[in-house]
Amino acid sequence: NSGYFPPVINQISLSSQQSINIKPKKPLEIKTSIELIEYCNRGIVIYEGTSYEKKCLCPPNYYGSRCQWQNQRISLTLQIRPVGSHENKHSIYDIFIYLIDDKNGIIHNYEVINYIPSIDCNTKYNRYLLYPDQPKNVSHTYSIRIDIYEKLTLLNYYGSWNLFIPFPFLPVNRISTLIRIPSEKSQLLTKCSIQCGTNGKCFKYILIQ
Repeated sequence: NSGYFPPVINQISLSSQQSINIKPKKPLEIKTSIELIEYCNRGIVIYEGTSYEKKCLCPPNYYGSRCQWQNQRISLTLQIRPVGSHENKHSIYDIFIYLIDDKNGIIHNYEVINYIPSIDCNTKYNRYLLYPDQPKNVSHTYSIRIDIYEKLTLLNYYGSWNLFIPFPFLPVNRISTLIRIPSEKSQLLTKCSIQCGTNGKCFKYILIQ
């Protein structure tokens, strides 16, 4: 008995079975040209899907299939500083910026800033607040409200500012302002000139200096 030996494998057939028709992937060649650079105006062109269809990624101040139209907006430049050399320089704040319809109080757009006075004291923040309609509804007036919350274990309300928007007929309004965080947070008013309802609280706006 010569024992067990595995069957002889035909090397040619094995080679044919293991052969897989793999086509090397051809890298996408993107040719930079003036036409491609200008395709999206102020935006960035990308290729979408297997057909490599051109699409545009627009910045907040532009919109349209090729970023060809300007958004009507508020361009806000904001600098924030604490008053004097108080302990609140070592605090951390969340600052909410709202574009509010004066007629119905609806918030149409907002931005959030995380602010650390010891680090961000000289920082200038540039934010866009977009109107809800393009073109904007000229029968509506808008204002900007800024709420500040101190971040401890929870967000604690600290105070609010109200910014008037000049020249409401302009499609783009540029506003630059400096707000100063007072040493003490706003106090709840016991006598209020407006009705805040059962769930509301009444505070006075901090004056813009």
